[in-house]
Amino acid sequence: MEDDIIEVDNIADPDRTFSRFDLTNRLPIWKLLSTQEKDKLKEAYEKGGDSAQVWTGPHVSNSVSFNDIRAIVKGLILRGNVIDAYAEMLMYEQQMKSTKSVDDEKSYIFNTLCLPTIRDMTEDVPDRYLSLRAPRALKARYIQFPIHLDNHWTLMVYDTEEGFWLHYNSMKPRRGREDKHYWEASLLKSYFEDYINRRLKVDTVETQDLVKEFLVVDYCPQQKPDSMLHYEATCASPRC
Repeated sequence: MEDDIIEVDNIADPDRTFSRFDLTNRLPIWKLLSTQEKDKLKEAYEKGGDSAQVWTGPHVSNSVSFNDIRAIVKGLILRGNVIDAYAEMLMYEQQMKSTKSVDDEKSYIFNTLCLPTIRDMTEDVPDRYLSLRAPRALKARYIQFPIHLDNHWTLMVYDTEEGFWLHYNSMKPRRGREDKHYWEASLLKSYFEDYINRRLKVDTVETQDLVKEFLVVDYCPQQKPDSMLHYEATCASPRC
């Protein structure tokens, strides 16, 4: 997987634009990169500009451009494809480290299209989306759902062994204020449970064990008020 992160020779974008390579050591994240990593990013930018393709998934269903890397380094808002790429890499790494089969993975991470798809009112679209993923997801210990709302990312996790849901929010509202991110996650939780009850309860999961309390994680690291990076590394939590 590491060999696929930067492939500057395969960059082919006829609509190249070069705004300005403005990544310097004044940016804390840029300072953390190795000289080799910096050189690869500079070479990619010189050949492909802002839209230079820096990473592509195995099935070319997801990719990360130089502009996405710039957003990470500068602490700007991250797009869903970046989250999905990171999730894809985590699941790949998990498979490589595990001696078990793919059906015995510790975590299954839904992509960021999950909630928008669930909201789709088109007949059978949400069910068809979950039917392709839920059977495998339910074989994992942890099922993770990255959720985007108002330029902020949160993470919902279902522990299939302990039987409870957790919500990680790195920018929780002040005490007494409604947590709209929690309620957005609750919507996804409710649909997922309903789908399992309707479609997968036979020989897959006991429905009475699925519907459990939805808990807010109090020990989730919190962002500073002026932070623009709307996705903390909550997946690094031991519980994930």
